[in-house]
This record gives sequence, C-alpha cells and structure tokens, in this order.
Amino acid sequence: MKDIIIFGAGGFAREVLWTIKDLNKENREWNVLGFLDDNPQQWGKEVKGYPILKPRDFENERRRFYLTMGVGNCKLKYTIQKRFAGANVKYPNLVHPSVIFGSDAKLDGEGIIIQAGSILAPDSVLKSYVTINLSVTVGHDAVLREYVTIAPGVNISGNVEIGQGTDIGT
Repeated sequence: MKDIIIFGAGGFAREVLWTIKDLNKENREWNVLGFLDDNPQQWGKEVKGYPILKPRDFENERRRFYLTMGVGNCKLKYTIQKRFAGANVKYPNLVHPSVIFGSDAKLDGEGIIIQAGSILAPDSVLKSYVTINLSVTVGHDAVLREYVTIAPGVNISGNVEIGQGTDIGT
C-alpha cells in the first residue's frame, strides 16, 4: 500500500478521505497517514480517526509518500505544491469510482481530484492540480488549466478553456 497524506483538515479534506476510502473498496492501494494542518492548535487532534500532523515534519521528507490537496483554494494549492518541492513526494490523481468519463477525456498531469457524481465529456482535458468537486459536468473539448477549482454542482459547457488558478463557485 502507498502512504498518502491529505493537506487540510476541513470539510473538503474529509470529502477527499471519502474518495480514498471508496477507491480502497475496489483496490486496497492507499494507506492514509493523516491530515496536515498549519494550525498548531489542531496538531495531535483527529479527523475521522486519523491524526492531524505538522506539515513541517514532511516538507523535507526523504521517504517516499503521496500528498493530496484537501483544500480548494487555488493559490493555496499552488503554495502547498511549491512548499513540498524538497520532499520525496508524489501527487496522485484521485478519481472517485462513480465518475463518468467520455471518450478520450484526459487527465493531463498530476494531483487531479475528481469527486463523486462528476462527468467528463468527450475530449475534455484536466491539467495538474485541478479539483473537481461533487456532481460537476465538464463539457466536450473543455480545457481546465493548472490549479483550477470547480465547486459542487457546476456545469461547464463544451469548448470552454478555464485559465490557470481559476476558482469557479456554485
């Protein structure tokens, strides 16, 4: 099993944990080590039975681990990714088992999260660190650039390009 840590300890981080647990039902791939949070008052507490850990303990980690974003803020995702540049970290693509992929829909990068109930239409493209929340549709030939976050229930039309670091709300 691969060790994975979720950055963040709030609501979206719990949703990411849900996706990981549902993925593990199909294929026991992920060993969740816990959540990272910058708030010292949270260290040592637990979320859903997993510890909240100090980020600085992992920033220069030599042992290989996987890190996923449990935060939706585009600038914060960018900052986190740069912050861990010195660690032996990989950013997995986590796609909930219920997601529907159209023909030739493409995940073109790392750190992509797609939550339950979402649909990617034919020839849509998601770049690195894109977050697709619950029940989102991405139309045909749409391109979502790096660090984009899409809130629950958003419908993106076909032939749309969403620029880097864009946050689209409900």
